Amino acid sequence: MIKGNITKISYGSFKEIAKAEHVSFAKNINTDAAGKINETAKEGIVYGEPIKREGAKSDYINVVIGLFFDGTSNNRTNVDARMKQTDAYLAKTDWLSKRDGSNSSYENDHTNVDKLEKIYPKIKSKYFSIYIEGIGTEDNKGDFTAGQGFGIGGTGIPAKVKIACRKAVDSLLEYAEGGGLKINEISIDLFGFSRGAAAARYCAHELTKPETEERLYFAAKGNKQYYISPNDHKPVYLINPPESYFGDPKKHLTTKNPAKGFFGQYMAASRIEFLNFKLRFGGLFDSVSAYGWDHTDDVEELFQNSIDRMAHVVHLTAADEHRKKFELTHVGKGIELSFPGVHSDIGGGYVNNAIEKDVALIEERDNTIEELARIINKEKHRLIEQGWYKAEQMRNYGSYKVFGTRKLSNQYSLVSLHIMKDFCVSKCNIPFDEGILEDDYSIPTVADDSLLDMSKVYERLKYYALKNNRASMIFYTNKEFMHFRALLDSKQMSVDDFNRRANDHNMLLQLRNRYLHWSASWDGLGMEPRINKEGNRERVVFNLSQKK
Repeated sequence: MIKGNITKISYGSFKEIAKAEHVSFAKNINTDAAGKINETAKEGIVYGEPIKREGAKSDYINVVIGLFFDGTSNNRTNVDARMKQTDAYLAKTDWLSKRDGSNSSYENDHTNVDKLEKIYPKIKSKYFSIYIEGIGTEDNKGDFTAGQGFGIGGTGIPAKVKIACRKAVDSLLEYAEGGGLKINEISIDLFGFSRGAAAARYCAHELTKPETEERLYFAAKGNKQYYISPNDHKPVYLINPPESYFGDPKKHLTTKNPAKGFFGQYMAASRIEFLNFKLRFGGLFDSVSAYGWDHTDDVEELFQNSIDRMAHVVHLTAADEHRKKFELTHVGKGIELSFPGVHSDIGGGYVNNAIEKDVALIEERDNTIEELARIINKEKHRLIEQGWYKAEQMRNYGSYKVFGTRKLSNQYSLVSLHIMKDFCVSKCNIPFDEGILEDDYSIPTVADDSLLDMSKVYERLKYYALKNNRASMIFYTNKEFMHFRALLDSKQMSVDDFNRRANDHNMLLQLRNRYLHWSASWDGLGMEPRINKEGNRERVVFNLSQKK
C-alpha cells in the first residue's frame, strides 16, 4: 500500500457482512490477526489509492452551527438577573416600575428558543451553538423602544442577524485558537421565536447572498472624507446627510462583497477555510415580523421567503392568537402546524403560576345601554362556554367593559419545546442533551391542583405533529355535540370518532382555563384584538410571495 495505512486487530472472530456495497473511509485503517487474514472476492481484490469523497480533505472537519434568535423583549441574561436579584437588575427597579413589567425583558421567563439552545449539543469540533438575545433588548441594559415597537435600530431584526454572524465566526476562531481552522462543510441550523423567527428567516437570506461588487463614490466636506453607497446614498457613518454630501460621481472605489453576507464578511477577515456550506434545519415558533409601521410589506422587505432554502423547515403556530399587531407569516415549504394557545404559549416566556390580572376582554361603547348589555352578555357566555373563563373570573366595569383575572401555569409551552426537539431528531438526528431536558424541562404529568395530565397533551399533539394520523385539536360547542350525539345514535358516526372529539373537547376546556393565556387586551398598547366584520376575533396571516 502506497501513501496509506490499514490496520485491523482481531484476537478472536472478526466478521464484516454486507449484502450490497461495503465502503470504509478513514485516515488510517490497521489490520492485525493472530492467525491468517483471508480475503476473497469473486472478481478479485484490488489494492491502491483510497477513494476520496468529492471535495473532502483528510485534515478538514465538518461543523454544525446552531443560531438561536430569541423573541421581542426576551433575554436570557436579564431573566437570570431578575431571578438572582443581581445588582444589574436592582439598578433597573425604578426604571422598570415606570412601565408595564409584562413587556420587560427582565420580567419575562425563559423561552423555548432559550431552552432549546441550552440542550443543543456542545460537542467541540462538531457543534457550535449561539444564543442571540431578543429584539429590543441587550444584556443587563434597559429595553429599547425602537426595537420592541418596530423591530428596527441597533436591537432590531437586521442588527441581531449581524450579531449572530459575528458570534458564529468568533466561536470558530475561539475553537481554532485564533485561526488556521480548515472545514469541509458548515451546516447551519436556525431557530427563532416571534420576531426572532423573522430574524432567523432574514438570516437565511443573508447566508445565501451571492458575491457582489459595489461601487462607492467619493465625497468630502471640510476635512472629512468618506464614500457613499449608491444603494442608499448615505455615508456609512452619517444619518440622513444633506445632498451636498453626495460627492463627485467621477471618483469612485469598487469593492467586492463576499458571498454569504455578514457571515461571509467575517469569515473573509478570519483565517478559516471552508469548502461547502448548507442550510440544514429551520425551527420557528409563531413567526411574527411586525417590522416598521407598515407590516404588509415585511415578507419582501425582510426576505421571509428565504427560510424555504433550508433543507428542513418546521413552524409551530398559535391557533388562538388574534392581536392586531401580531400578524403571522406562513412558510412556503416544510411542516407548519397550529397548536392551541396564543403567541407565548407556543414560544414560551410566561412566568409560571402568575396572575393574569384585569385583562380587558370586552369593550363596546357605540350602542344603547340595552344593546351594550346584550352584546357583553353574549360575549361573556361565549368565553365561558369555550372554557377560557369561569363566571367568577370576570367582572363588569360600568356598562361597556369586562375584565378577566386568572392564575395560569406556563407548563404547556414545554409541549412545543419537546415537539420541536422531536422534529430535530427525526429530520437531522441532532444529539440533544437529554439529561438537561429531563432535569430542567421535562413535561409534568398531573399538576397539584389540576386533573390534566400534560404528558397526555404532549402525546395527543405529537400524534398530530409527527405521526400525522390525527387532526389538530378542535373545540366544539354544546350545539355541535348535540348534533354529534344524534349522528352517533343513528350510527352515522362511530363510537371511536365521537370519543376522539369528546376527549379533544374536554382537554381543551382544561387547557384554556388553566394553561392558555389571553394575550389580547383592549387596554394594552399594541395588544388590541382584531375583530372582523362579523364580530369574530381573527388573526391576519401573511402568505409568502413568489420572490425568494
